[in-house]
Amino acid sequence: MKYLAALLLSLCCSVASAAEQCLQDPLRVKPCNHQVYRSIATDDPTSPHNKVVTCICVPDFIDLIKPTESQKQAYLKKYQLEDIAIKYKLSKADLVQLLTGK
Repeated sequence: MKYLAALLLSLCCSVASAAEQCLQDPLRVKPCNHQVYRSIATDDPTSPHNKVVTCICVPDFIDLIKPTESQKQAYLKKYQLEDIAIKYKLSKADLVQLLTGK
């Protein structure tokens, strides 16, 4: 029983620490109504076991996941992704993988 309690506590703490890294629009003031948790392998040596686990507020990034219709949109999307990657200290490839789940 002691081991089960320790396991549940460690899972709880892991999810709580992932929630602290939740990717969302910095201008968001209301709670996100659609969050998903994703884990990806990363080359970042500071990440435990070379994995990143985070939650994502899906509605905040839906436009970045959709295919672009024009060259201007593609250009804006590229720079938005780079800004978000810098803000959350992720590589652009890791950010895209987290957002798309691929």
